[in-house]
Amino acid sequence: MSRILPDSSSKEPNVIVKEDVDTGSFLINLIPVSELKYPRNGGEIIQFEIQDLNGRKVNLVPSGFSGIIRVQARFDESFQDVIFGFYYKTVSGLELAGLTYPAIQEKLIKVNAGDTVEVHWPVKFPFVPGTYFFTFGVRSISSDGFIHRIVDGMVLRISERQNSRVQGLVDMSNGNSGMKISPKGFEYD
Repeated sequence: MSRILPDSSSKEPNVIVKEDVDTGSFLINLIPVSELKYPRNGGEIIQFEIQDLNGRKVNLVPSGFSGIIRVQARFDESFQDVIFGFYYKTVSGLELAGLTYPAIQEKLIKVNAGDTVEVHWPVKFPFVPGTYFFTFGVRSISSDGFIHRIVDGMVLRISERQNSRVQGLVDMSNGNSGMKISPKGFEYD
């Protein structure tokens, strides 16, 4: 099970570095204690973060937030067929979604020893309020296993929007206030 610091019994509050209702905030103390770094095998993931569309690092965002996942890796060895990926999951471990770059059907990334490569994914988080954990990996398709992998490397907290009617794991709403029932039948706002 994934865990964060501070836990619910902690007296220490999360510290907000930046706060913006529309684009998100960054909480310094939102740290995964369940992080697991796999051994390096020819490279290392050196940086990963979620950014808003203005390039600011965030980890507290509203449901429906659009942003960028950014991952950077440095390579100690040369590889002909590198692929980057991530996925995120709930606190209970349910894997919700993930992306790779490039797609396996596309031309894979060639790297030389000493190269640093950065990958950006534009993303949208249609999930309901809650806490989510990210796993990042870099692998060579022809090699056995990961070049480097970090499980539960980052935490994202999704906050609730006002007047939300969403239930379950995914926010299917389109942002309208909803529908009203009238004597004439259904009417939409």
